[in-house]
Amino acid sequence: RYFDAIDDYTEARHLDADSPVHANRGTALFKVGRYADAIEDFTEAIRKAPTAVGYYNRGYAHLCNRQFAEAAADFTKVLELDPQSAAHNDRGSAYLALDEYDKAIADFESELSRSPNAITHFNLGYAHQMRGAFESAISHYSETLKVIPKHVVALNNRGLARLWRGEDEAGIADLEAALEIDPKNVTALNNRAVAHRAKGAIDDALSDFSKALK
Repeated sequence: RYFDAIDDYTEARHLDADSPVHANRGTALFKVGRYADAIEDFTEAIRKAPTAVGYYNRGYAHLCNRQFAEAAADFTKVLELDPQSAAHNDRGSAYLALDEYDKAIADFESELSRSPNAITHFNLGYAHQMRGAFESAISHYSETLKVIPKHVVALNNRGLARLWRGEDEAGIADLEAALEIDPKNVTALNNRAVAHRAKGAIDDALSDFSKALK
């Protein structure tokens, strides 16, 4: 379906250079994972009509193509053109990937002020965790889990943050909750093994390490 759309929009582009075919073909290319090609079309669409939507589309394609600095720049342009956009969350994700945690936190907090949601709480939790602010990380992961109680990564990350704070029992409980949902989760198995080893429960640690390696 999307490949047919790409062909149709390519033909249309030659027929009418002023139509929005670049934006439409860029969307079709994005849908099939051709991010670099999509970026080219979105760039041409922006050249003809520099809108917030155009910058957002290109920014998201950059994000998926792991071009994080370019993504952050495009999302900044979106917010200049449309301050009420949800692009704070996307720019925060780009800053996270660039290890710019303070900027990421500022964006995620702006997004929470605009529209409280579980995913932004998760992103904030991760940013705080990477900065070593484990108490704040735990708080935001907990907000995520109120809405999505089976969010395995939030359970795992909160468990790890609790372990780093010396809350061994609570940390292991989170990891066990994650493993009840996904018994083969390698990250949770490895983290629980490390926790068992730290407590001197070597047999339990070896069992989890062995499961993680299978």
